[in-house]
Amino acid sequence: MFCEFFNFKENPFSETPDSHYFFRATHQCNVLSRLASILDQGQGFAVLTGEVGLGKTFLARTLLLLSERSAQTALLLFSALEDQDLLASVVEEFGISVEPNASMKSMLKSLSEFLIQTAEDGQTAVLVIDEAQNLTTSGLEVIRMLSNVEQDSRKLLQIVLVGQPELNSKLQDQSLRQLNQRIGIRLQLKPFLDFETAKYIQHRVEIAGGSNFIRWTPEALKLIHKLSGGVPRLINLQGQLVVDGASRKKTRIIDEATVRQALMEANILRIEKSFPFRKTERLVQR
Repeated sequence: MFCEFFNFKENPFSETPDSHYFFRATHQCNVLSRLASILDQGQGFAVLTGEVGLGKTFLARTLLLLSERSAQTALLLFSALEDQDLLASVVEEFGISVEPNASMKSMLKSLSEFLIQTAEDGQTAVLVIDEAQNLTTSGLEVIRMLSNVEQDSRKLLQIVLVGQPELNSKLQDQSLRQLNQRIGIRLQLKPFLDFETAKYIQHRVEIAGGSNFIRWTPEALKLIHKLSGGVPRLINLQGQLVVDGASRKKTRIIDEATVRQALMEANILRIEKSFPFRKTERLVQR
């Protein structure tokens, strides 16, 4: 197994989000800082969008981890729910006890009391909803109602909607104009730049404990950036295939040829010939 060969204490390219592997790229840090600032200022509502695989969920988890000492936090990972089920999920994530099959009115009352008590305790309440592009119309109406809860003109619940770019289109619907107007900040997550991809790979390898047992050539790192587009999920996918391929070849030096061979063996990369005598590389869509 490649972990043993490279002396990794764990897989450095696992798809499972782990805050220990958070890479402080300039853009990602700016986004995280601005979100944290919005929450600290009690501005009430933020939207974070980005394409699939850019690490939105990872960033959201990191935000909540940083907020834990001064806030009551809740993360909703499944948002395609109708109003009552969505509200029940929010109440559950905050650890609020309600009667089984409680009514909307009852749950809203319990949640409001919880938010008021949280504020009186000097804390903030933060709700992050992931995959928010899947929110139903009735679910969005619940979000609007929750954004109304305030005391002394201060919002008691800070809400962050995290989703794919189509979330912005959904929020532009005329029926959601009141909700849309309450959004204090809209942020977009972007891919890594080429030098950040290289540092990201080296960072993950170092955290996993194998930095003294593996060397990546600049050409190999540039190729991974080119093929991944700087998207963390694709970098992790390709990185795992490459270190696995290198371990099977018994080499600790990962060069451009090693990257190509590993990705071609996994049917991730194809070399196509076109007239006259031109070769092009393309990723296989999965």
